[in-house]
Amino acid sequence: MKLLYSEKSQAYYQSARKEILPLLPPGRMKILELGCGEGATLAWLKGIERCAECVGIELSESAALKARNVVDRVIVADIEADEVAFASDYFDCILCLDVLEHLQDPWRVLRKLTGWLRPNGTVVASIPNVRYKSVVMDLAFRGKFDYQNAGILDRPHLRFFTRSSAVSLLQSVGLAVVKVRPQPTEVGGLSGMLNVLSFGYFRDLLTWQYLIASVKASPNSPDRIE
Repeated sequence: MKLLYSEKSQAYYQSARKEILPLLPPGRMKILELGCGEGATLAWLKGIERCAECVGIELSESAALKARNVVDRVIVADIEADEVAFASDYFDCILCLDVLEHLQDPWRVLRKLTGWLRPNGTVVASIPNVRYKSVVMDLAFRGKFDYQNAGILDRPHLRFFTRSSAVSLLQSVGLAVVKVRPQPTEVGGLSGMLNVLSFGYFRDLLTWQYLIASVKASPNSPDRIE
């Protein structure tokens, strides 16, 4: 598996995921990012004073080395194979941005992560949508489900999710899903017109990825998805 990641371009590890901002709880937080790359997202959060303590876990040693220049603490580890430990209820927010689909057992990893999350703490995940139109069309009409060098069918992807199964994944480990945001959804052209005329019926087919915010369930946790 590490060989597949070694073939990725440097840009793969460098993007700051600023689109997650509306899903974050307010204030300065202790934040853990699983798969932090070179630390761009955590560095950005520190820069806008949303991160009281930033910790990253990263599989790539070279990316982690660069992340250590901008992140408070970086651990080089395979979250599924290596022993990683934090105090219970330590973090306010945990980021899993394009990570869960890379795992053999994302259910087990999420259970581990939620143990490190304080009550009512937030998990923000971005998860590719395998129901996206290009994947569905290739499978339905061409019999193709071919791995690629990037995108929804990226070669390191081991798990595939729709909106429904992504929400179920998070709920199955005791997280209460509070926000689901299509990212991005096509709004123009024939596809966008079809979506409008069908009152959003085809929205899943036009959505490349979902951003999902969930909280560690407690008696006071919200129970309605926005």
